[in-house]
Amino acid sequence: MLLAIKLVFFKEIKEVWRDHRSLLVALVISIFMPLSLLGSLHFVSAQQNEAETLEFSIVGSENEPALVSFLNSKGIKTTNKVDAKNVQLTIPADYKPLLAKGFLPALTITADFSKHPDAIRMLEESLREYGSGIAAGRLVARGISPIILQPYQVHIVDVGEESLITRYMAPSIIFMFLIIPIYILMPAAIDCTAGERERHGLFPLLLLPIPAISITAGKFLMLVVSGMGGLAVSVIVGFISYSNFSPEGLSFGFDMSVVNGLLFLLVSLPTVMFLAALTMGFASFAKTFKEGQSYVGMGSLVPVLCMGTGFLLEETWRPYLPFWAEMKVLSALLTGAPVILAPWLMAACGYFTIVTLCVLWVNRSTRRHAIESQ
Repeated sequence: MLLAIKLVFFKEIKEVWRDHRSLLVALVISIFMPLSLLGSLHFVSAQQNEAETLEFSIVGSENEPALVSFLNSKGIKTTNKVDAKNVQLTIPADYKPLLAKGFLPALTITADFSKHPDAIRMLEESLREYGSGIAAGRLVARGISPIILQPYQVHIVDVGEESLITRYMAPSIIFMFLIIPIYILMPAAIDCTAGERERHGLFPLLLLPIPAISITAGKFLMLVVSGMGGLAVSVIVGFISYSNFSPEGLSFGFDMSVVNGLLFLLVSLPTVMFLAALTMGFASFAKTFKEGQSYVGMGSLVPVLCMGTGFLLEETWRPYLPFWAEMKVLSALLTGAPVILAPWLMAACGYFTIVTLCVLWVNRSTRRHAIESQ
């Protein structure tokens, strides 16, 4: 039986190699998906560091030079040139007279709040701090302790084990890596099931003196190898690109070593097997290649639904969901955090159960379709 599986496996591999367009698509997805993720990280990094590099246009800086000096001391770059691209702060001409009379002068911030939220937030905090300093000086001049402005101190202690980026963005990026194989498996899974049925190639295979289950097992093994090959290319490209071109000021603390790369592939193996069985199972319902694209397209929504369901559940239950289990393990593995394997082992057992059922179903469906086609 092992020899029969080997023969079917190499037959399917040769057919995959002959389909140059599918190979090109798989290679492009495996290479450019990690690069596109890195590009999105650079965009997030640019948005995060914008407040540190953006210049603030000060209109009426001569009306309160002390405020401009204070903003500069806080690391806020200011200029007297009015630029529509910059955040603009307007200091009115009657700023000091109103302040001397005890009235509140109005400082106006003009900007596109959708483009510069972090920069505007930093400017507002600095203006509040400067205003508190003025109020405290007035109280001291009248012999009143400025402590009445803030009768308590606030100490913030962060007991979280992960940063916000590591907790939410890092698992999402790992999820994108985990679903890369499904786009590589789609054409191969459709071709070896619905495509072969359309070509009437199933019946000649069943006439061979080999167990029928070995045909399905050989096809499934081909899908697993193809998916793991595409994922390996993505992991190599992702690890190299992240190690050499990581976004400035934005780090997940990932350890991009060769050992971690191999462990990444090992942990992802049950997931790739599940995706292979999923695409093969959905494609087996189709009678033609075009119809198989529709069925497998619906099957590709399963990982997305699992991901979305995880965000709706409490964090305690997320590791026990498909894809979330391996995301948690891989995230902890790459960041050096303690790795909890129990949820992943449970998910892997569930994957193997689904794989077994799908292979048996496809085997039964293959024989039925082959006989019906004659």
